[in-house]
This record gives sequence, C-alpha cells and structure tokens, in this order.
Amino acid sequence: MQSKPVQLAYAECLTQANSHYENFPTASKLIKKKHRQATAAIYSFARRADDFADEGEHSNETRINKLNQFDRYLDNIELNQPVDDLTFIALADTIHQYQLPLRPFRKLLQAFRMDVNKKRYANFSELLHYCQHSANPVGELVLRIHDVYTDKTAQLSDNICTALQLINFMQDIDEDYQQRDRIYIPQNELAMASLNEQTIAARELSPALKSLVNDQLERARQMLLQGAPLVNQLQGRLKWVMKFTINGGLLICKKCQARNNVFLRPTLNKSDTLNLVARSIYFRPR
Repeated sequence: MQSKPVQLAYAECLTQANSHYENFPTASKLIKKKHRQATAAIYSFARRADDFADEGEHSNETRINKLNQFDRYLDNIELNQPVDDLTFIALADTIHQYQLPLRPFRKLLQAFRMDVNKKRYANFSELLHYCQHSANPVGELVLRIHDVYTDKTAQLSDNICTALQLINFMQDIDEDYQQRDRIYIPQNELAMASLNEQTIAARELSPALKSLVNDQLERARQMLLQGAPLVNQLQGRLKWVMKFTINGGLLICKKCQARNNVFLRPTLNKSDTLNLVARSIYFRPR
C-alpha cells in the first residue's frame, strides 16, 4: 500500500507524462497499469533534466548546477535518505520496488550535461557515445521494469534506442541548429561531402547535403532493423509497444529520406497512421 506522499508524487509524474508535448510512449495506456507509474516516474526524471539542459534562458553554469542537484538526489536515494521533490519521491519508490540500478539515471544526466557543453561531434564514434548515454539507458530501464533485461535483450534494445535517436537528429536538423546551436552530423562526414556548418546555418539545399543526410538515415535504419528481433523476446503489451515504436521509427526514417528539403520536419497523416498500425500487426522480424 502506497503512502499518501508517494501517491501524490506518482500522480504528478503521470500528469507530466500525459501532458508534455514530447509524450513518453512507454507511459501510455498500452503499458500494464502496474508498470505505468514506474515509467511515468522515469519520464518525469528525464523530462525535467532535459528541460534543464534545453529550455529557458539560463546560463550554462545554472543548467549544470541543476543537473548536479539531480545527481545529489540520486545519492540520497542510494543512501535511503528522503528527498523533498515529487519526482524523486516517486522515483525512489520505483527504484526500490524494481531494484533498479542507478547507473542508467546517472548516464542520462551525463548526456544532459553534454547537451549543455558539447554542440559538435567530430565523428560517428563520438555521436554513438552520446547516444549510449542519452537514449540507451531509457531502453534498459524499460526492460528492467518488465523483468526482461538480459545481455541479449540489452544489445537489441541499444540498437533500437540509438537508431531512434539518430533518426530524431535527422528530422530536427534545422531546429537543433537554429534554436540550440547543435549539429548532429559528424564533422568529418560533413567535410568529406565538401560541406560545412554554413550549409546548415543558411539552410542551403544541395544534392550533396540530401545524400549525406540520407546516408545518416540509412545507417540508423539498418541499426533499427538489427534491433527489431527484440520483439520476439517480449510478451503482451510491451511487445505491441515495441512493434509500434520500431515501425514508427522506420516510417519517420522513410519520410525523411523521401523529402526534398532536409530542413523540414516530416509530418504523419491519417494514411500513415493506418499504415503504421497495419505494419505493426503483421510485423515479424527475423
């Protein structure tokens, strides 16, 4: 039986998960009710930390200090000390209930610190390092909550999470640069295509840029397909969530590759949604 403070904390986390403009898919009603509170607590942690790194007019020092405060709250949880913060009241209950390691949460905080301090990536290895902290920990936590975390499922999940992060980068090229001064195309690959930052700053369309972006998308698509057999390791509602997640990623990737203007974010219409549902129903990855 949950105490009143814990109930109120979970209620706040669920409200955040259901109302934010970037909703957390695994906090949806597709997930079993007994796991929904836990995924909402994880969402609240990640969403608030991400907002510290991205939103508002704060200085970099203030952003880092806020993220460091979250790290100290994790220390409190580890030491079984109380935290006067609704997100962490719920998160402490989730961590103790599911016996979750703190490592994935600390990795996420490291990624958000990178968001503050690192705006360019010299090569694909650096970009993969970022994804290993920004995306993969979420997949690990979802697997652990559903008690399906193994070496095999972890590797497949990492491929999926990294691929989805890379696809997201390619659909938000203009927003990332114009609003946050970030470029997620490796600098060495820009140079090899005889392109530079000015191309992105000035929104210069060219066959070379379209080809380079599509190369990034194809690499992510192949990685997503490599991770797709994860659905064969899952059961019940989580299996359906994963089917929709993978096919949604493939659909966005396809629409990004088909667009003429790489600076425009693709949109989904009713036909796309129906196609996504149909593909997910019959999705049987090998």
